[in-house]
Amino acid sequence: MIRLLGKSIAVLLLKFPFFRDAIFKLYSPAIRVEYKNLTNTSFINLLDLLKVDHSPFGLIRMGSNFDGGYVVAKSFGHDDFLLSFGVGTDVSFEESLSHSIKGIHLYDHTVDRLPSEIINATFFQRGLAVAPSRNMTDLEGAFLNVPSHSEIILKIDIEGDEWGILAGASTGLLGSFKQIVIEFHNLESINSLSNYELIFGVLQKLRVTHNVVNVHGNNWDTFRIIHGQFWPNALEVTYLNKRFFPEPNTDDYSRLNLPNNPERADYNLGLNYFKN
Repeated sequence: MIRLLGKSIAVLLLKFPFFRDAIFKLYSPAIRVEYKNLTNTSFINLLDLLKVDHSPFGLIRMGSNFDGGYVVAKSFGHDDFLLSFGVGTDVSFEESLSHSIKGIHLYDHTVDRLPSEIINATFFQRGLAVAPSRNMTDLEGAFLNVPSHSEIILKIDIEGDEWGILAGASTGLLGSFKQIVIEFHNLESINSLSNYELIFGVLQKLRVTHNVVNVHGNNWDTFRIIHGQFWPNALEVTYLNKRFFPEPNTDDYSRLNLPNNPERADYNLGLNYFKN
């Protein structure tokens, strides 16, 4: 309770420029020492992988208004199936989504049962791991267990184990998911080069097949200020498969530019390309 109260007061103070500037001045030297090996360029490159694209379907919040609820692209129907890893004591997201989709598979080896029943859901008392074992499944095995001809939404909240699992997943498998809703943990660990490379690699891999449509810092966890930027230790990120985004329309723009000298090939700078 004391910790929660202290965090609430700190968040309130940060809303006022005077207190915020004072805190940053005191806080920044420690951050500069802790993150001395993380250059501004490296950090900006990481942030670029979390840039948000406009969802062509809009967004909707499903589940709790607090922890346990997630923002997703408003694109789901009766052929959709939710594959959810990490149950805990809250299935409000799954329960909310269950009314609009075909079914749900929930996985968690740390609980005995769902906190509340969901009619079209099946619970597996197994966790998610890089390789399957007696009480664990891998991502591909869980994927293959979903009914065929389903559009699969993937939700992962497994307290930090997501990095190794996603690093080991193939781009082909990840590209099979319609949406990916995930809470990333331990982001403050980017002061370690190996952790930075792991996190960067996973975020980069996800951007091959998906665009980010929502990013939100979980304020139950801590944060750092790195190169003047808030950096939460836990981030909720929603990805939408790139096949739902229109291709950039280049024809209407590129055809208007013609070579000044018709006897020579034009200089194509690749700059006049715009998204719809």
